Parts: sequence; structure tokens; C-alpha cells
Amino acid sequence: MSQRNRVSYVQPAEPAFLSRFKERVGYREGPTVETKMKNQLQQMEES
Repeated sequence: MSQRNRVSYVQPAEPAFLSRFKERVGYREGPTVETKMKNQLQQMEES
């Protein structure tokens, strides 16, 4: 297999100034794709 097909993504660490800013303003992360999918699956199972 060619090396060209082995693409991956590594998310960089969040800079310290952003962490401090988010903490100061009370920022909360929104739902991710995984949590949305999990919620949809749970709703389908309950129906």
C-alpha cells in the first residue's frame, strides 16, 4: 500500500490563552458528531 493513502489527523493542543479565556467567560463545548449520533440511536431504540 502506498504511503499516500495513509492520511491521519492529529489535533493540536489548545493554546493556553484560549483555555484561560474560555474559563473566564464560562464557555462550554457544544455537542459533537458522536454525541448527536448517540442521541439519535437512543431515541430510535426507545421508539
